[in-house]
Amino acid sequence: MSYTGYHHICNQWYRNGTYYNSDPCSIQLNDLSSEKLYSVVVASFVTVVQLLLQGFIPSLYDSLGIYIPLIVVNCIILGRAEAYASKNKPIASLFDGIGMGLGFTLSITCIGAVRELIGAGSLFGHQILPLADAAAGKAGYEPITIFILAPGAFFVLAALSALQNKFKIGAAKRGIDPSNPDCGGSCAACGNTMCKGKRG
Repeated sequence: MSYTGYHHICNQWYRNGTYYNSDPCSIQLNDLSSEKLYSVVVASFVTVVQLLLQGFIPSLYDSLGIYIPLIVVNCIILGRAEAYASKNKPIASLFDGIGMGLGFTLSITCIGAVRELIGAGSLFGHQILPLADAAAGKAGYEPITIFILAPGAFFVLAALSALQNKFKIGAAKRGIDPSNPDCGGSCAACGNTMCKGKRG
């Protein structure tokens, strides 16, 4: 490829927001792209290791079980924490890491609870909804088993995201932005013209 063609491609990437460095042909990625690349690289290596263990050391693979794929989940948390810590002071980064860990724990707990309740009628191992027993002629709850399978997590995540967006849109219509601390959550009553809500 000629230099002119290469430079044209680099400029096109630069205009699309792939790079943030002043040199459009640099290989420095912005935060979002680097975090995605980080996750893809880790996920690729973890998948290779998982397949090798499954093929050559099945006993070790059976012992580790679900903990091997969970490495990919951990890299998402670590990638986000690293992106924040690289630009902020240690104390702020410490609390950001704690908040990220607690927030992720709360998120997967909510998703798991909804999946277990719909897919098995139980919550944290305790039966909440009495199950139906066709053999005994007993009426009850019929579990939707797809929710305890892998696709069920995506269904629940989509539903929770839609519910979150519904509350955000409702708050925005009332002139309230809970994520904006600059104006105390009420952008309509804010007198600070430099706050995030006023800047748009």
